[in-house]
Amino acid sequence: MWLRLAARSPFHDNSSIRYSIESKMNSVQLDEAKKRAADWHPRPLAEVLAMQMDPPPVAAAKRPWRRG
Repeated sequence: MWLRLAARSPFHDNSSIRYSIESKMNSVQLDEAKKRAADWHPRPLAEVLAMQMDPPPVAAAKRPWRRG
């Protein structure tokens, strides 16, 4: 999907890279990539800035410091 989106830009020529990846994909994967690329659209900056993303849980992380 991302390589197909980059191909829309006049500044990128990734056809050989895209072909090498897409030739290893099955038809379902390729159809999904094409669909996702066709459905993708940039979001307005205000919408991106308003997004909230929760950080992943770190309960199992090995911290270099003691808790507390």
